[in-house]
Amino acid sequence: MKHFLLTMAGVFAGLLLFLVGVPFLLIVLAAGASGPEPTPARTVVELDLREVITDQDSANPFASFGQPSLSVLKIVTTLRKAETDDHVRGLLVRLPEAGMEPAMADEIADSLRRFRKTGKPVIVFSQGVYPAGATPSTYMLAAAGGQVWMQPGASLQATGLVSEDIFLKRLFERYGVRAEYEQRKEFKNAVNGYLQSDYTAAHREATQSMLESIYGSALNRAAADRRQSPAALKAALESGPLMAEEALKLNLIDRVDYLDAARKQL
Repeated sequence: MKHFLLTMAGVFAGLLLFLVGVPFLLIVLAAGASGPEPTPARTVVELDLREVITDQDSANPFASFGQPSLSVLKIVTTLRKAETDDHVRGLLVRLPEAGMEPAMADEIADSLRRFRKTGKPVIVFSQGVYPAGATPSTYMLAAAGGQVWMQPGASLQATGLVSEDIFLKRLFERYGVRAEYEQRKEFKNAVNGYLQSDYTAAHREATQSMLESIYGSALNRAAADRRQSPAALKAALESGPLMAEEALKLNLIDRVDYLDAARKQL
């Protein structure tokens, strides 16, 4: 019995060492292998916002073994370091072709404005902005960078915001389904899709207020960066969709050219 218990204790200790020690060793080796390299003497930082962006870095200790991810927190901290790094001479931002989450766009735009105060050049390059998501927020972020370049033949479509909701009440009634929800107040409209067949007055007011707030904020901030009045910028954007050449004439962008030219200039 004594030998059996000793054997079981040894097996348990071995499993514990394997399950805890080996992953820890791998993480340490990965962290050492992926340590930051010295910044070259003349560096241009390239920020590609076309990737999937999260709010924060993953808390998963094994995340470093997978596909590298981009987070708002990582973007902000990296740009902060680049501001005071004398080796960094400029910044190239690749704009997404769809709308960005407004809060993410606001955070990154603030970082771009702060970076510009260093006097280092910034070029925001776009291959087109197309109607998917909050495109006014994408344009607002572009304006925050200062110089906005767009690829020849691309389209700028940031003419406003739209929201769609699905109402299931008539479907439920047709098939005898009864939705049982309690609604605290008329503006608590998360359950309206199950209880209503169309917008209530309160639901419509809440949705329209939210959209107008996001749109107005994006227009005002972009107008300040482009040194235009919000009304003039709004009229120019809403005259779209616009080809790159038309957007240039309306002072919505600064240059129509290719990515290689932007890299060469920086």
